[in-house]
Amino acid sequence: MSILTRGLKALCSLCILLPISLMANHKPQEIIIFGDSVSDTGVLKPLAFPLDRANIRNIPMNGLFSNGKQWIEFLAESLNLGAYAQPWTNAYPNGDASRDAVSAFGKRKVGPRDLKAANYAMGGARALNSSILLDLREQVSEHLKRLKSNHHSLITSKEKSLYVVAIGTNDLLNILDDVRKNPKFCPRHNPQFPLRCSPIDDNVTETILKTYKKSIDKLVNTISKNIARLYQSSQARRFLVLSAINLPQTPQIISYGLETQSKILTEYFNQSLSEDMLFFSEKPQKFLSRFLDDSSSSSQDITVQWLDHVDIWNHVFSNRDFYQIPNSFTASASCRWSLRLAALKKPASYCDANFPAADLRINLYGFLDGLHFTTPIHYLTSHFAALLLEKGKFELNLDGALQEKTPDRISVFFPK
Repeated sequence: MSILTRGLKALCSLCILLPISLMANHKPQEIIIFGDSVSDTGVLKPLAFPLDRANIRNIPMNGLFSNGKQWIEFLAESLNLGAYAQPWTNAYPNGDASRDAVSAFGKRKVGPRDLKAANYAMGGARALNSSILLDLREQVSEHLKRLKSNHHSLITSKEKSLYVVAIGTNDLLNILDDVRKNPKFCPRHNPQFPLRCSPIDDNVTETILKTYKKSIDKLVNTISKNIARLYQSSQARRFLVLSAINLPQTPQIISYGLETQSKILTEYFNQSLSEDMLFFSEKPQKFLSRFLDDSSSSSQDITVQWLDHVDIWNHVFSNRDFYQIPNSFTASASCRWSLRLAALKKPASYCDANFPAADLRINLYGFLDGLHFTTPIHYLTSHFAALLLEKGKFELNLDGALQEKTPDRISVFFPK
């Protein structure tokens, strides 16, 4: 049976075409994660904050790119699979080369050894080749190498293993860096803001997409290729694939004036990747034949679930009062981005280097810094992901929403 759970439009953006009974009978018994800072639970200490570090020094990050738990931790814990969301390096003993190499690079505290730890996501990682960080190919390779060793207690079952792939945003940011360097794509007409792009017309927008279409096609193909590797080499049959984050809503992109440029590129990437996953689920043999020498024995029993960050963020931010996140588009703890946005007459953030570590005012904001969002957004993302896995079909509206109110927020986001 070929199955796809795919994001639709409007409020029904996460309505999906999947028999609920099938999902109920196949609750995952392990989770294996590949991705970037959105899912990094400690592989890499947040090097993305060098200029902001003094302004967020009191936040208990513990190696996370947020002020608390990541979405994948919330999701794994809701399935009683919390151990799997921990950094994969925790599966190796102290003194092991694989463990020490990443630990030393990230300067993170080495956690207790756990052979179930299966989170390969690394902050800053790209899907395409990277000379510094573990890109998607290298993350998958580390997993496959580990399966041949004694450093795991993973079952890698076709029916019981859930593979999460959430990567591509950093690749888009790399493209946008190139866009900023092109005066045609990023004209600067306002001397008051010499580093900010001025508005562009539709013709320029179309030219940007034409210019970078092949790069994004290569990006999507790389993600699909590594999914095919997982299918072939680790019995992977069930996937949860996430879109890129909604870059036009991030403080960094807004401050650069790249909302239009990032929107067209993000939309094209997300559409292309979701369509490739649809092709994988409907015609697995043809999909796999693009990457594997022999796909003749490919299974039809494949589940691909698509979780759209953009739809979730649009829904949550459109109902910010309901979710008690009034400052949705503002960085809470970053003076750097606060001052930039304030200069643009955007809502200023709560910029105070001395706030208490668990100050709930942080959670009134959608973002911690220019790109990374706060724990409430992670929590809500995990909530909708859990609905996707459990029910197989739901509408992205307030009827299916989860509202956390004070004082429950304290125990949820900062448990003792």
